[in-house]
Amino acid sequence: AEVFGTASTAEKLDLADRLGCDHPINYTDADFADVVDDRTDGEGVDLVLDGVGGETFSRSVDALSHFGRVVAYGAASGEPGTADTATLLFGNKSVEGFHLGRAMQRDPERVYQAVPELSRMLAAGDLEVVVGQTFDLADAADAHRALEDRETTGKVVLEP
Repeated sequence: AEVFGTASTAEKLDLADRLGCDHPINYTDADFADVVDDRTDGEGVDLVLDGVGGETFSRSVDALSHFGRVVAYGAASGEPGTADTATLLFGNKSVEGFHLGRAMQRDPERVYQAVPELSRMLAAGDLEVVVGQTFDLADAADAHRALEDRETTGKVVLEP
């Protein structure tokens, strides 16, 4: 599979490249859906994982191929995405939602079923957890501020 990824800083784009992203795109310099359209000769992509929502979600749908799918898993923009059903219908496109907190409330066993596969992937080196910053637990407010200010790359860890 060819992987497209978006970020707003050179550091994050470099990380995406290091992790195997074929097409890192700085979304502050270019519209990612236009870049996808250009690099796929108008075919689009089969899957978009959208944690941003808002207008980015609409552009994610635009970037899809026929029979492509968006999985919405967040709304970092502060607004959930909305889908135009005509675009979905006539483009043979689909949207799925995934919210881990709600999934754990409604069907925790289903979520737990993924743990052995994720553990295997981590052990085999097929999945990497990138820790970007570590904070003392007493500095949790600083960690939260760094997340809110989008100053983090990778996971933020709080240590007791």
